[in-house]
Amino acid sequence: MPELQIKLKESYFTRLEFTQNKPPKNAKIKLKITPSYTLDILRDTSEVESNINLSIESEDNNILLNVSMHTLIEFNSENINDENILGNLICNLMWPHIRSEVVLLTSQPGIMPIVLQLQTPIFKREDISIYPTYVV
Repeated sequence: MPELQIKLKESYFTRLEFTQNKPPKNAKIKLKITPSYTLDILRDTSEVESNINLSIESEDNNILLNVSMHTLIEFNSENINDENILGNLICNLMWPHIRSEVVLLTSQPGIMPIVLQLQTPIFKREDISIYPTYVV
């Protein structure tokens, strides 16, 4: 079985949005968490560009949090031709960074901290597009 090498070339947050209308009365509130991602696979360069999105909303619409992260990853294997596997791999690699950012955003005075699970949630794929790369 060939060895897979992955190189993270770029990673940054493109969106950090947090709103809390009023301090929660209860320490336990129900949150709706919606994770999703998109992939752009650049076949000629063995690079994958992804946008990972996480939306968190409380049942009473008091808390709204949106985090988006852009990544550019290079990999050495042509054996990964299943976009679902590639998307899951990228989401698993980036989840600790997203989780950490959510904790940092919500661990301020007067804000109820949101601590997400350690295990990577199942991310919904929004779209997949494959682009050829041209050298001009």
